[in-house]
This record gives sequence, structure tokens and C-alpha cells, in this order.
Amino acid sequence: MLLLAGLAPAQAQLPMTSGTLDFVSPESGTLRIRSDQRGGRPVLFYGMNSANIMTEGGTLLTLADLEPGMPVSIFFVNQGRRGWAVLKVVTHEPQVRPEPAARQWDEPGPPRVTGQIGNWRHAP
Repeated sequence: MLLLAGLAPAQAQLPMTSGTLDFVSPESGTLRIRSDQRGGRPVLFYGMNSANIMTEGGTLLTLADLEPGMPVSIFFVNQGRRGWAVLKVVTHEPQVRPEPAARQWDEPGPPRVTGQIGNWRHAP
């Protein structure tokens, strides 16, 4: 029990980057995101065929299930001289913006005039 409690903070401290999935290639095992932490600059990841890919709810996915435009978080670990390895990819639900209230010009039917436009006269 103490061992698990000791590991929980370490997992919460994993290096992570998040952003919007820009490109994915299941054949080559690569994906590219537009990173939120790097001002929208692209970050390319290799060796993604062996990474754990899942939804926020824990449903397992494959690299082929990912599509451009999906918001993702990528967690990675340092492997010393071998560089960094992706531990897992978590997909997020896109943020849904509420629909704006209908305005007069959005309503179906012919436009309505609600005021006087003006008195126009032709010059002689």
C-alpha cells in the first residue's frame, strides 16, 4: 500500500504536452500536434505504434482511430541516452461552444424592417 502511494505523485509529474492533432500516420507510426505550450508550433512524435492511446474515460484506441483536429495530451518519459519515449496519448472531447441566441437576421422568412430608413430625394 505504501509503495502505490509513493508512485502516484511520480505519475502525476510526468512530462506532458497538449495540443491539437495535426497529422497522423499509422503506417509510419508518427503523429504531429500543434502544441499549446509552444504557441501552436508543430511537434512531431515517432514510434507511436507502441504507445498506449486512450480516451479520457479509459477506452483504448489505436493510432488509426486518431483524426486531425482532435485535442490530445501526450505523456512521455526520459530514457536517458535513447531520448524520450511516449508513454501514453489521451484524447479529449472537443470544447463545444454554446449556440448564440437567434438574431432577427437569423430567423427564417423575409427580412423585417423595424424602423424608418430615411427620406431620400433625387437632386434635380
